[in-house]
Amino acid sequence: MNLKNVLFFVFIAVFYWLVRDAFIKMPLERDEGEYAYIAKVIEHGGVPYRDAFNQKPPAVFYTYLFIFKVFGEKPENIHLAVYFYNLISIFLLFKLTSLLYGKKTAFLAGFIYAFISSERRLLAQAANTEIFMLAPMIASWLFIVVDDMKNKPGFVFAAGIFSGLAVLFKQVAFTNFLGILIFLFYVAGIKKISIKSMLLKVLLLICGFLIPLSLVIIYFVKNNALNDLFYQVIKHNMEYSDILREIHSAKDILTHFFMTFRFLLESQLMWWITSFIAIYYTLISKRHQEKIFVIWFVMSFIGLSAGWRFTLHYFLQVVPAISVLSAAGIMSILSVISKIKQKTISIPAKAVFILLIAAIPLRANKHYYSLSPGQLTYMIYSDSPFREAVVISDYINKNSGKQDKIFILGSEPEIYFYSGRRSASRYIFTYPLTFPYSDVLEKQKYVIGEIKNEKPLFILYVRYANSLSFTEGTPGYLIENFNKILLSDYKLEGLVIGGFNPGYYWGAESVKYFQQAEGARNAVYIYKRTEE
Repeated sequence: MNLKNVLFFVFIAVFYWLVRDAFIKMPLERDEGEYAYIAKVIEHGGVPYRDAFNQKPPAVFYTYLFIFKVFGEKPENIHLAVYFYNLISIFLLFKLTSLLYGKKTAFLAGFIYAFISSERRLLAQAANTEIFMLAPMIASWLFIVVDDMKNKPGFVFAAGIFSGLAVLFKQVAFTNFLGILIFLFYVAGIKKISIKSMLLKVLLLICGFLIPLSLVIIYFVKNNALNDLFYQVIKHNMEYSDILREIHSAKDILTHFFMTFRFLLESQLMWWITSFIAIYYTLISKRHQEKIFVIWFVMSFIGLSAGWRFTLHYFLQVVPAISVLSAAGIMSILSVISKIKQKTISIPAKAVFILLIAAIPLRANKHYYSLSPGQLTYMIYSDSPFREAVVISDYINKNSGKQDKIFILGSEPEIYFYSGRRSASRYIFTYPLTFPYSDVLEKQKYVIGEIKNEKPLFILYVRYANSLSFTEGTPGYLIENFNKILLSDYKLEGLVIGGFNPGYYWGAESVKYFQQAEGARNAVYIYKRTEE
């Protein structure tokens, strides 16, 4: 890169820091807590899935472990690592866009990507699987474009490898791999490539894709955890999607989608409008390479829709394609204006036009840039005890030994990580236990058996709807037997009543405020095992 390019990239990096800085010191949310805890399990000789249940592919756990070694284990260190990681994504997106649209559009795409990939509305401030999935995904498209331009099979092989890596962060990245296959067949038709050459490229792509997956399979076979991996990452998720389709009508699913999408459009409307303008111009363009972004957009949208559950951060999958398309759309608008006025638009005028478009998401998010980490956490996750988890974990850490185990009836694995205490159960969150899976009763019995055998020093009952999340049709065995264990072997040691200013009560005070907690919307009960 020449000096001008370096300066532009520095500008994007500084801008990205400014829009993300407010989120750096936020406490971990529950998904981050899962990954952080399992990374520590690995560090101490454990194996994911076998020793801790999780439905995500394994790459994120080892990424967290790498972050711990390089950056440290504090939440701000994890979020800082995501900042630097995402700079790689921005650079890759710049390289890809510059190949097809030129450097001006590439810098604008990088600017838009930096903006959207820190969006609170996408929950993009968190170090989640989606944000880690994007870099290898972008790299795979970059390599397939380079192959199309240079016709060197090695680039197709590299595209396959990075597609496989993306899937190891999140399963839905598989639609990205399918998109690359579609593009290969499309190019073969346009260029009239021979069947032999086409089959060679497809074979190389598939071989590259299978290499990272094969290495993972070998690792889990050696650690006697392949069945656990297959069940949790594939079978469990498939059953989850099937149940969602059974208990929710098509109308419910569409309503949820439109509610989520409308919320996103409050800040992202102009990015989507300009993207669809670019899609129109791309479809009528004679340049076949530009079609790659339309294919990418469509396959990413299919990927985020795969589970029929349109959670905010799922939309991150479509962010790279939207960023490039939006940049191309803006440049198309400027080009049309230039033709109408019959003169070149000056650089300052272009900058003002782009800033006016960017002003909409800036205005929509302005109040998030001035809040403290605690206030931000409450604003974004008011029905989850992520702030409270820090205080609770500190109490457990100070009132237990490293050898002591704890159990959480709820889905707050960040407490295990913060407190430095191992879970008494392989089920580090209760979602697999509170949804009507075919084997849910078996799982519930297994957990109760673990609690009885391990005798955790502390048991936490997290009475937050988003944390416990019992679904109608789920057996009550877990709660019934859990309450019996509490009554016979535990006493109330602490109480947290959630809210904008949460209340923390310990010892005798927790008993005093028990009735108040029962009437509260959100509360966490901390029980300690009585002396035997």
